[in-house]
Formats: sequence, structure tokens, C-alpha cells
Amino acid sequence: MQALSIHTLPARRGFFNSSRESVAMIAEHLPESVKKYLSGTFAEAYYWKTIRIKTPFVERRFQTTVSTVELSIPEYADQWYSKVHEPKLGSELSDILSPETVFFDIGSQYGYFIEFAIQAGVPPSNIHGFEVDNARYFKFKSQCSEVGVNLENKRVCNRTDGDFISIDRYSSERSSPDVVKIDVEDGEAEVVSGMKQTLSSESPIVFVEMHPSTLSDLGYSKEDIYAIFNNYDYSMAVTNHRKQSANWVSTGQESRVQS
Repeated sequence: MQALSIHTLPARRGFFNSSRESVAMIAEHLPESVKKYLSGTFAEAYYWKTIRIKTPFVERRFQTTVSTVELSIPEYADQWYSKVHEPKLGSELSDILSPETVFFDIGSQYGYFIEFAIQAGVPPSNIHGFEVDNARYFKFKSQCSEVGVNLENKRVCNRTDGDFISIDRYSSERSSPDVVKIDVEDGEAEVVSGMKQTLSSESPIVFVEMHPSTLSDLGYSKEDIYAIFNNYDYSMAVTNHRKQSANWVSTGQESRVQS
């Protein structure tokens, strides 16, 4: 019998008694292992029907290095978006995205970087967004579908089966990426391990948001991710993508990154 380790959550009693927004905020931060454990249960069904779908949204405008990005986000998530969202990553992307770029946005959430890529001149048909969370997916689909962005409501990992898809399989059937952004909250190792053929044959530029302290929930470490890129002769650097002034440092020197 498998044991389930559940991270301690703030205001645990409020999980059932507080406002819809508070419940949604807690659920947003559940580890992937817990989300998968709850998948298909009454708890998940209750969450979708009574909380997530009814969450109010607000319209926001973000200043970027390419243009102003307009986005509809949940009211409870507003605190996580600053006026200049993830500026270091945005600055790097603005330097390399072009009308010829094929851009994969893995972990699209509400479509911020999809809208960013469009503003940077990437044709919608060259943009491929992946979001496993149903509420997020259907929200950003309603915002992006009219411009022809390719959207997938599947979990990107190292296999293809039902609701799961690997980048290697997707690339072989659809299109190969030039630039990849990965932000999947603890599942980044599975995404990277499922794109080895793409790394080998296409050598895309890859940006990975890593969560070293929680990668272990799925049995990985940051060194596992580094090893995959090393196998395909990638040069790697680390920074804090939420601070424009943060420096890039070599792997192994993460302590020098501005926290």
C-alpha cells in the first residue's frame, strides 16, 4: 500500500469553510502528487463544480519589453502578477522571438506568454500552448482561439497515453519548436525527459522554471534535468526570472542568484 505524503497547508480548516477564492488559492499550490491522488474523486468534482468555475476574473494590463499584454486572470491570482510579470524571462524572450519562431509554451496557465509571443510578432499558427488544468485551459482557450493558436489540454510528460503527451511525440506529428518555455510546477523533469529526441535533432532554446525543493515529490532532482541537457551538448545558465536585474550564473552556482 502506497503512502501519501501531504504538505502542510496554511489555514487548513479554511479549506472547507473559507471563501471560494481562499480554497482556490490553496488548491493552486497542491503538489502534483496530491493533485494526481485526488484525480477522479469526489473532492476533485466538488472543486470544479463549486469553486474553480465560479471564481471571478479581472482584466489586467502588463507592461512588457515588446508591448502591453492584456489578460483576464482569476481575482485570487491577481496578487501573483506584478505590473511587469517575470521581467527577466520576458526580456530574454523578446530578444529571440520573431515571425519565424515556433514557440512552445508548456504550462500556459491563462495565456500570458502566448499573448506575449503574439505581441512579439510570432504568428498564432506558430504558437503551441499546453495546459493540463481544465479551468485554466478553457479560460485561455476562449481568449486565444480566435487568433488560431494551437492549444492542448494535456499533461506534458515523458509518455503519450490518453491525457498525456510527450514533446517528442507532439513534435513528430505537428511541429518542432525553436523556443520552449516550461513552467509546470514540479513536473519539469518529466517534460524534459520526454523531449530528448527534440533536443537532439532540433536543439531548441529552452527556458525551464525549476522547483528544486519539490522536484523530489516525483523522484527527480535538478541534477537530473541538468544531465539531460548535458547529454545533448547544451550550455546552461541559471537566473531569477522574476527580477530584471538578476544575473545569469553557471549551474552549480545557484547560491549566487538573487533570491
